[in-house]
Amino acid sequence: MRQHHAVRGIAEHLERASFFDTEARSATNATAAFRHWMAAVYFLRAPVELMREAANRGELTVGLAEWDRLIVRMAPRWRLVHQLRIRDFHHGSVIGPRHMRLEYTLRLPALGHANVQFRVNPERPRLRFGVSDGSRPSKFFFTSGFLVQDHLEPRPILLPRLVDEQIRLLPRALHAFLQVLRS
Repeated sequence: MRQHHAVRGIAEHLERASFFDTEARSATNATAAFRHWMAAVYFLRAPVELMREAANRGELTVGLAEWDRLIVRMAPRWRLVHQLRIRDFHHGSVIGPRHMRLEYTLRLPALGHANVQFRVNPERPRLRFGVSDGSRPSKFFFTSGFLVQDHLEPRPILLPRLVDEQIRLLPRALHAFLQVLRS
């Protein structure tokens, strides 16, 4: 591997995420497992941020916008990791088992109305939005125990699955990063 300063950091963050994933899988209770997976989320956000910073500094043969498009293709659910980390750190924590959280923005037609329904069942939540003109919600972010969903996901995804998916996909992103890194 090239010795670019970010490469060692990216590899280290991926190792830390793997460590916390392993800890979560051997945890003795759901709360401990959730906390370990949330720790993994922090370390899964870092590699993409380091890559984006390098692109922003002009250290890649592609610009930041093109690099972002590449990341979305290589790790499409990275946005969920990003949103989890932001909400956990800046918006009062993402609380795990037996807790639900919904943030949304709706665009309403003039004199229109909206209906938001969700089944309050952390194991099998259901989320429905209805706007009087039939349009879809502008944006939402939903967590329920180990489940995560945003307006781009058709169904909630389990946090362990999201972490595992990112641990598998981000090394490919690192390989692509090395391919576009200026020598």
